[in-house]
Amino acid sequence: MQIVLASASPRRALLLQMLGFDFTTAEPNVDESPLAGEAAPELVVRLACAKAEAVQPDFPDALLIAADTTVACDGAILGKPQDNAEALAMLRTLSGRQHQVFTGLAMRWRQAQFTYVESSSVTMPEHPDALLRAYLASGEAMGKAGAYGIQGRGGVLVSSITGDFYNVMGLPLQALWQGFCELGCSGEFLRAGELNMDGSGLVTEVLVNHTPYETRVAILEGGVLQDFFVERERKRGIVGNIYKGKVQRVLPGMDAAFIDIGLER
Repeated sequence: MQIVLASASPRRALLLQMLGFDFTTAEPNVDESPLAGEAAPELVVRLACAKAEAVQPDFPDALLIAADTTVACDGAILGKPQDNAEALAMLRTLSGRQHQVFTGLAMRWRQAQFTYVESSSVTMPEHPDALLRAYLASGEAMGKAGAYGIQGRGGVLVSSITGDFYNVMGLPLQALWQGFCELGCSGEFLRAGELNMDGSGLVTEVLVNHTPYETRVAILEGGVLQDFFVERERKRGIVGNIYKGKVQRVLPGMDAAFIDIGLER
């Protein structure tokens, strides 16, 4: 079965890779502007369906996976900022408040379609402008709904999440599994995580350990640790330090790895 991700999002592609899927990426050409009076849940499911529909003519026999994510605060939709000024305004709105992240998921296979809307509540403590501006200087805010990325440096801005963490990243994995089941493709989902005994089908796994002060990312292939990155907050501000080091070991059952820190880069 061919699987097509109808999205240009590297984060969604990373999550599918983490699950072991072999898939093709197709970037849909869809106007993501909200309609007048459209609420966030309605917007994301409409856009997800539009993305799947946009690529279907090129992949008529494939299983299509499309998603759209947005942020809402007090009912106001905060999409992707157009520039740093708009991004700063969004972050100021979110600072010291709780907001909601909505992801619409649309999956199509043959004549069947599965749609779902996932929501998570995210809390940001109140932050000084200096921190927000330093985050914007990293360039990470652009191209992300609400002007932050939970899986990167933007995680420092967040104090708590209620709901699916992967929904905030852009692809709710439990809902994805439900979609495979509803479309009669659960076997394909289960096989994606299996390793071939001869080692020819190595699965890439990405383990993420996040705290308000540090994010660790370990990359494994076939269960063997290949790379490890640590992003830390400096004592003054959030000008990120990226470290790469030689991995010593990964503790079974834990998402954290321990490393010898190498040179800063």
